[in-house]
Amino acid sequence: MIGVAAAAAFAYTRLGFAITIPLMLFFLVAVAERRSLPWALVFSLGVTAVTYALFKLVLKTPLPGMAGY
Repeated sequence: MIGVAAAAAFAYTRLGFAITIPLMLFFLVAVAERRSLPWALVFSLGVTAVTYALFKLVLKTPLPGMAGY
């Protein structure tokens, strides 16, 4: 778990929110929690979409994108 968090923190600044967070959540749900792959995919994309919408629409705060954007 610590390794996943460290890798996500490293990747977050380079790949941005929209790529790093769903990958991290998918890995944690599929591997650490041992849920089915379809469930892990739906969960990771759903949480990412809700979080992105919250920051973009409600808080009006940009999230980091890919490097250079």
